[in-house]
Amino acid sequence: MVRREHPVRPRVPTEGETADLGASVQERSFTRPEPGGVGGSRRACRAGAGCATIARMPASQWVGRACLGPSWLLYVGPVGPTGLHAHHALQLCLARSVPPLLADEDGVEIPGHATLLGPNRPHQIVQGARVAAVLFLDPDDYRGRGLRARFERRGHPTWMFCPEVTNAVPDPLPVDAKGLAAWADALIGHLCGVAPHPVPRHPAVSRALRILEGPSAGTLSLAELAERAGLSSGRLRHLFVSELGLGYRAYVRWRRLLVAATELERGANLAHAAAVAGFADGAHLSRVFRGLFGLPPSAFTSNVTWYRAPRGGGGRAGR
Repeated sequence: MVRREHPVRPRVPTEGETADLGASVQERSFTRPEPGGVGGSRRACRAGAGCATIARMPASQWVGRACLGPSWLLYVGPVGPTGLHAHHALQLCLARSVPPLLADEDGVEIPGHATLLGPNRPHQIVQGARVAAVLFLDPDDYRGRGLRARFERRGHPTWMFCPEVTNAVPDPLPVDAKGLAAWADALIGHLCGVAPHPVPRHPAVSRALRILEGPSAGTLSLAELAERAGLSSGRLRHLFVSELGLGYRAYVRWRRLLVAATELERGANLAHAAAVAGFADGAHLSRVFRGLFGLPPSAFTSNVTWYRAPRGGGGRAGR
């Protein structure tokens, strides 16, 4: 995880972006310190120095709801500031009123509404928001691959403005697993123009998924799972990608996170959730979580209400 901090430079939006973003960005109350403020003139505009009051807010500012589905995580609630970091998942930021303020690794401001960040691109949340939504999507999911291709066609920018989701914030916000999962699917559909893939139909894939629901199944190798499902390793690998949208290792990683989220929802501590989900220990779970989402699970465990997407709907991984 990247730990550098950079001066935040204002980014002047294009005329079209200003019109599209509207009041949600124009009404932001972001106060930049004057030169010579906290930390002196060289540090005055550094996130975490010049913005001292914001950056010292505790991680407990993340006190909303989180729903985890196959290949995605949706968080809704207050958003706190972060240091400069990068993560594997694509990240969509939405807000109904005053959105969070982000910045790239060069300190250039990024508006925090209808903003999609590319995978593995360093960024930071400079100013949090009272209520916002953050959707993470695995770029190796079939829908994530389509979004990743959009970044590639545009020359790998750090972020893209997505006008198709500017008005996709429901009122009232969903508060349960079913509502959060349905919203996540709707957002992904708006972004990608595709619906979630139906339940896998190949009987061997169905057998493999039933096996993976069993105890300690997350420790199975692809070869062991293929033998139990009655297929060769190569054939099962192909079917996972074609019918689930994720490779075997990625699917198992998300399944472990789903199990961990279920345990956290039941009130388990991090170590217990990691053990039940098949991680080596709490540190292993933390590394996987941080690698995907850029934050340690400790930022979410104490103050966030966890939900697991309902089975058979609300975010099934696709082909």
